[in-house]
Amino acid sequence: MKIKTEQEYEAAIMQIEGFIKKGFPNLTQKETKELEAISKSVAAFEKEYYPVP
Repeated sequence: MKIKTEQEYEAAIMQIEGFIKKGFPNLTQKETKELEAISKSVAAFEKEYYPVP
């Protein structure tokens, strides 16, 4: 999953927040894998569009 727009970025952040609210111990294996994939996509987007000097 590649995040291409600010809207996709915001939606991904909201998904991550949902997983956090559920609690890491309560996530299914599928949710854990989804969280990992979304987190990597968010990190790649932030690295490209919000670089830290």
